[in-house]
Amino acid sequence: MDLRNIFDKTEVLLVLAIILGLIIGLKARISIDIPLGIVMFFSIRPFFRHKFDFKKKYKFIILSVLLNYVLLSGVYVLLSSIFFGQINFYLIGFLIVACVPPAIAIVPFCYLTKCDPETADASLFSAFVLGIFLMPLSLFLLFGENIDMLLLLRVMLIIIIIPGIFAYLLRDRKSKVFNYTKSITNICLALVLFIAVSVNREVFFTLNRNVLLSYFISFLAIFGTGLIVYFIAKLNFEKSEAINFSLYASQKNVGTAIAIALLIFNPVVAVPAVIALVVQFLYFLVFERIVLKN
Repeated sequence: MDLRNIFDKTEVLLVLAIILGLIIGLKARISIDIPLGIVMFFSIRPFFRHKFDFKKKYKFIILSVLLNYVLLSGVYVLLSSIFFGQINFYLIGFLIVACVPPAIAIVPFCYLTKCDPETADASLFSAFVLGIFLMPLSLFLLFGENIDMLLLLRVMLIIIIIPGIFAYLLRDRKSKVFNYTKSITNICLALVLFIAVSVNREVFFTLNRNVLLSYFISFLAIFGTGLIVYFIAKLNFEKSEAINFSLYASQKNVGTAIAIALLIFNPVVAVPAVIALVVQFLYFLVFERIVLKN
């Protein structure tokens, strides 16, 4: 079997990453910002190669961004505040998840579920431009001097800003490497998932109250918000747009949240984001089958 065919299978690689992460426990902290930056580069580059009709799509773009930054973020803040009550590492973890932009994986997920790629690409670009200002501002308002803004800037540079600049500069560059965009993106996503699960593998075998609440909050926020938005949107929009809205209402860039938690806070703070990362992937597997079946 051609290796490229294997690497093109998003579901296979991500399931394998979870299994290996649960089996292999990494002791040292391994940076995940570089593979996330690579995913950002390959995911956002197509945006700069096409001319989008923003006048035609602006309502869908605005709605997609609002679903992620307002609805999904609001659900995370509300649920975590209710169930944890007082400030602790887990509540901090969910607040960080609420502050990050949409998941970079929305773009490859969009193509797999046959959503509207034009809306997905333009919304992702708009959300990340907005996130350059919103994320540090919201984190500073929440945590004040407790957050190292220089470290946060480093994370943003590697994951968002530098990949975006290179994606623009190389938008028309002809190279065989771009023929493997999907494979490279899948490998990097799988690597991030493997590292995130592996360094926190004991979490998935622990049944204390905080961990169980983290699972509950993640499932409720991701599955609840994503599916409700999808079925309501189907009544008012084309199916391709409803799929896009569901992805934006369920997928946060939790890789960035994990990087922020590990670099700036405490490893335990990363636990909610790690759980959310796995639950987001599980949601996509279920959602893909719902969409394609219908």
